[in-house]
Amino acid sequence: SVASPGTAQTFLRSDAQIAAFDATQPGTTCLGSSAGSLGTTSFAARSNHAHAQPFIGCRIFSAVAQFTSTAVVTTLAFDSERYDTDSASMHSSAASTTKIKFRTPGRYNVGATIQWAISSLGTTRYLSAILNATTDIAISRIPPLNSAAQPPNQNIAADWDFVSTDFLQFTAFQDTGASLAVASTAAIGCEAWAHKIG
Repeated sequence: SVASPGTAQTFLRSDAQIAAFDATQPGTTCLGSSAGSLGTTSFAARSNHAHAQPFIGCRIFSAVAQFTSTAVVTTLAFDSERYDTDSASMHSSAASTTKIKFRTPGRYNVGATIQWAISSLGTTRYLSAILNATTDIAISRIPPLNSAAQPPNQNIAADWDFVSTDFLQFTAFQDTGASLAVASTAAIGCEAWAHKIG
C-alpha cells in the first residue's frame, strides 16, 4: 500500500528471511544455505563466518631438564611445541630454540612457568621475560625453598605490544653456589607461551 503523506512504512514479504548477528562476537554469523518456508527463517550460526579471527599463538616446552650455573643468567631453551598456529611459525624446535618470534604484529599475552630442583642454598631464584635480548618485560623473584613434597614453581606473565621484528626469550638465575636444574615436569616444568589478544 502507499504510505500517507509525511509518514514512513516498512513492509516485509511473507517469504522474507531476516538474520541478525552481533559483529563483536566471533561465534555468531549471518550465513545461511537455503530459503526458508514462507514466514520462517533458516539462517544458522557458524563459527567460521566472516567476523571470526584465526587464533595466533604458541605454547612451547623443554622435554629435558636444563642445568643453570650459579650466579649466571641462563637463557632457557625449548625443544618441543604443544602448538604453533602462526602460518609463519613463532618458534622452531630445531634452530633458535630459545626464541619466540612475533611474525604477526599485535598485542599478546606472554608468559612462562618453571620448576626448580629442591635446594635451600642461596638467597634467590628469578625468572625473566626479555624482549629482543635487551628489555625485561616481566620478572619474578622467589627465595629458596626446600620441601621434597613441594618443589618451587615460578611463573611470569605480561601483556605486550609486539612488532614483526620482535622476539622474546626467558632467562633463569640462581645463586646456590652450584649447578641447579630447571625441571622438565609435564605442563609446569619449563614452558612458555604467547597468545595474540589484540
